[in-house]
Amino acid sequence: MTSLRSALLALTLTLVPLLGQAQPAIHCIMPDPATGSSKAVLFTDRALIHTTQILPDAGGTPAEQAAGALRRLQTMLKEAGHADATAVRLEWCVQDNATRVAVQQVMAREFSGAHKPAATFVAGKMRDPKISLALNAIAVARPNANVAKPTIVPTSLGNVSLLPRGGVTQVAGDLVKGATTREYAKNTLASLLKSLEFLHLTKADAVQFKVFIQPIEEAGHVIEAFQEVFGGAAATPPITFVEWQGTQPSLEIEMIAAATPTQAGAVAHGVSYLTPTGMTEPTVYCRVAAANSPSHIYVSTLTSTKPGDGAFQARDIYAQLQVILSQCNGNFDQLVKATYYTSDNDGSKGLVDLRPSLYNPKRPPAASKAGVTGTAFEGRTLSVDMIAVPR
Repeated sequence: MTSLRSALLALTLTLVPLLGQAQPAIHCIMPDPATGSSKAVLFTDRALIHTTQILPDAGGTPAEQAAGALRRLQTMLKEAGHADATAVRLEWCVQDNATRVAVQQVMAREFSGAHKPAATFVAGKMRDPKISLALNAIAVARPNANVAKPTIVPTSLGNVSLLPRGGVTQVAGDLVKGATTREYAKNTLASLLKSLEFLHLTKADAVQFKVFIQPIEEAGHVIEAFQEVFGGAAATPPITFVEWQGTQPSLEIEMIAAATPTQAGAVAHGVSYLTPTGMTEPTVYCRVAAANSPSHIYVSTLTSTKPGDGAFQARDIYAQLQVILSQCNGNFDQLVKATYYTSDNDGSKGLVDLRPSLYNPKRPPAASKAGVTGTAFEGRTLSVDMIAVPR
């Protein structure tokens, strides 16, 4: 690899990786009492639970809304039959930087014990102008939970998906245009379902979708399109929304699905990087990353440790990521899913220029890059959310 990548790898020499040590089922990497979150969470051999996006009651302060969203999460998991599930990543959309600070203060109070989940943040407009944040979660079920196949479970607060322990398939953001937001959604879903066919999966294997959308007020039409495709509200996998700074109307949809069968090209263990028939094969991201692994690493949002231009921010973020992965017996060849948020062209350019020097062109993660109003962190115009697996 390049000298830059070698330099990043050298940053880990002063750290003692976890390889060879007895591992708990859930391991928090660099937990921070001030934020109530960890830099990453590594877990092994657990069934996964994905939730739909939770909206708090309108009104009240951001802190009150954050606490309300966490209570709704508990209710949702309880109604789904998994009250004892453990959140491993909380994904927050917030209206501004101050709201992110309020959320972290609430998390510091709610997660004051040893376990602190990973947390991701992005700033933008909410679907309801009366609320300041939205939350969706990824949790792991208790050991030996009986989850035999991908299952959608309706609750009074929205749908939850259950995924058996083991592999997870990440499908990069897809976009097929249409005359309206609803047509965008239906056309893009059709393309994603074709990717599932290539993977020898069906729409019953889809467990969550993330929709990057402009304008955010059109989210209701997207939900209608999903319900039409999946046969009603009760059968529709969880959906999350992020405001996208693009032309109107426009959207991009990424998908999480069940483990990819080996006959689709996935190896028995590790990560396979796949390109569905008829699609191009990029070198800085892949169309599908099939992580057939009992262990997964969910990383919190990474921003640069101090302000700087786009090139500095990108270098600093990946230096942090390398340190985090080293503590999980991971590396850049085991990246599974990346979400990049950029709020200006300089941050975007810094990322675009750096990735080719760090990623193995045969093993880049599935990814989406979204222009957003803000990263939710003052003075930062680039942020990265990452999922990986250990070696």
